[in-house]
Amino acid sequence: MKPIAFRTACLVVGVLFLPLGVSLGGSGKDVIDDCASVGRKVGASVAKNTAAVLPIVGESLSANEDCTCEIVRSAILAVKSDPETVGQIVVTALNVVQHRAAEIAECAVKTAPHSVEAIKSALHSVLGDPESDPPPVGTPISVHGIFLVPPETTSPANPSP
Repeated sequence: MKPIAFRTACLVVGVLFLPLGVSLGGSGKDVIDDCASVGRKVGASVAKNTAAVLPIVGESLSANEDCTCEIVRSAILAVKSDPETVGQIVVTALNVVQHRAAEIAECAVKTAPHSVEAIKSALHSVLGDPESDPPPVGTPISVHGIFLVPPETTSPANPSP
């Protein structure tokens, strides 16, 4: 098949399936509505059995990672913002979706502002304290996907005369 004919065939197939892709994609509102229903289910499950809040949060986050904030918020509200339980919810959420740490922290603080110390403690227990736990010397650091490797700290060799 010639390159031009192949490109034309791909274009035709793409145009034919464009309406199908658009209808399957859904809108942002669908995702928000879906997260709201996930949050309601989490809240109802936790309200029925508050002792099972951590497994409920963990399983819900594993299945619905995009609804992290709604899941954390609903769980915190269902346990009536008890600071100790809020900290445990944050630890569980961080263990499941650690790459969403900022979102977890923000939602937890907005939902239970009186539990800030428990939330900070939970963050430090999972992520460590960046000021007191700096990376070891020579550890590559990732900045926007680019790894920076610090230079060696040994002194240069003395040149011979």
